Amino acid sequence: MIYAKNIMKASSFLFFLLTSFCVSNNIQAQPKGVLTVAKSIFTLTTFKADGSILESSHGVFIDKNGTAITPWKPFVGAARATLIDARGKQYEVDYLLGADELYNVAKIHINGTTNAAVIAKDAATPTTEAWLIPYSISKPTCKSIKITETEKFSNQYSFYNLEAETSDTEAGCPIVNTRGEVLGLLEISPTTYKRHATDASYACHLTLNSLSISDPLFSQTSIRTALPEKENEAQVTLLFAKERCDDTTLGKYADDFIKRFPHALDGYVTKAEIAIDNRKFDSAAKEMELAINNVEQKDEAHYHYARLIYQKETLMSDTLYSPWNLDKALHEATVAYDIHPQPLFRHLQAKILYAKGEYQEAYRVFEELTKTSLRGGEVFFEMSQCKQQQEAAPADILMLLDSAVNACQRPFNQTAAIYILARGQQLDNMGEYRKALRDYNTYDTLMYRRAHHSFYYTRFKCESHARLFQQALDDIAYAIILNPTEPTYYAEMASLELRVRKFPEAIRTAKRCTEIAPEYADGYLLLGIAQGENKEKKEAIKNLNRAKELGDSRAEEYLKKYK
Repeated sequence: MIYAKNIMKASSFLFFLLTSFCVSNNIQAQPKGVLTVAKSIFTLTTFKADGSILESSHGVFIDKNGTAITPWKPFVGAARATLIDARGKQYEVDYLLGADELYNVAKIHINGTTNAAVIAKDAATPTTEAWLIPYSISKPTCKSIKITETEKFSNQYSFYNLEAETSDTEAGCPIVNTRGEVLGLLEISPTTYKRHATDASYACHLTLNSLSISDPLFSQTSIRTALPEKENEAQVTLLFAKERCDDTTLGKYADDFIKRFPHALDGYVTKAEIAIDNRKFDSAAKEMELAINNVEQKDEAHYHYARLIYQKETLMSDTLYSPWNLDKALHEATVAYDIHPQPLFRHLQAKILYAKGEYQEAYRVFEELTKTSLRGGEVFFEMSQCKQQQEAAPADILMLLDSAVNACQRPFNQTAAIYILARGQQLDNMGEYRKALRDYNTYDTLMYRRAHHSFYYTRFKCESHARLFQQALDDIAYAIILNPTEPTYYAEMASLELRVRKFPEAIRTAKRCTEIAPEYADGYLLLGIAQGENKEKKEAIKNLNRAKELGDSRAEEYLKKYK
């Protein structure tokens, strides 16, 4: 028995020695250069809009200025992303520098100084000794990786098939050669569970252009793309960002633009526009003063300052900001014009004069612009508005609207549609109903029959005056389809149905009117009249009395008739 115990102790001791020897050999087998990569590895976490964790992965920094490569998939559906480096320091991912969905790689940037990994210049082969370096704040234990197959793509990059025992939590960790150069990042197939790696040099060479912000790939994430290096491309990106991004993201684009191009206007104007949208007028004023002081094109800076003040004063007049008024806007526009007398600057002066109520002077400047490159439908239309405000002769207003339409290119587009509608309304006001309908019909065609419901109500009234009753009924019915909760439309339709003696139809329409607006007297009045004309006198009296209770004095006359 004692002999057996001694044998077991000896066996355990021998197993311990052999295990220690193997582990020691495994660590010693790791080339020194391999472990230096560990300092550049980070763990990545992406988050949903509600703040919950979306996905985790890893990656490596490729320079000392915060540029890194990582898998793309964690960014799909992400509202934000953070990473923690090998020192345990956390950073926010600032922007994307490129991505490829097919090969599941992305290039990102954070604001910070980082340790950089060396990227392998030469492709690996199945005979290349390779290692997986896991993320660790302390000294990591590396794993030997076997490259089973390599495939070329784009004539210069490699895709590696791997054989290794790795966990899912090691996805995105770097695969390196014996010199410690990164060959690629570990990828684990979600369907086959096979291990792969895309050439790290391919991920490093990912780039963006001015239209990348509108690429469907990047629409899958809320994390913004980088601003392009060239000013003209950066301007295009900033323009697209205004259409696609929220104020916070757009502000980051504008800050980057100002930092990179401090003598260009676009960044300052964008920040001022964001401030105005949020009614932070003092911030907007400071941005535009900075622009005037810093940018090379002083005339443009004064012009845009005038434009922003004008828009605030005309569109947000309910909010007072004492340093800004229309006089201030006119002053800035005048300074711009004095520096560089462009028609565009003069046009803004005219619009400000109109907003100030100085219609005669505004008309004079608009008329002056008809002799410049700005001659077109807009200027003639604005002249007609000046005349309307001065209560000029209808024929004079119509002549200017004719000029506005005639100045438009053929075939007409939706810009011309604005002037055609205005001319139609003027003809309508003048009692020229058939001529007005020609313009209304043209406008409807140009709008692909998707105009506002109020337009079809306007045309309904014009058609009624022209005694085109069926067309009128069609238009008021369409207005109801577009806005089924407006009681006036039902009342107008019921009134016309009464006029053309469609009494059952008028009853149905008026009933619907009373259902959606129980306190609307017109609905009961029309319902009572329609029922009275349809020989339903008992019901007619009931509804006419209801109209009378609601204050409609006309009901009494009809009550006498049907009693």
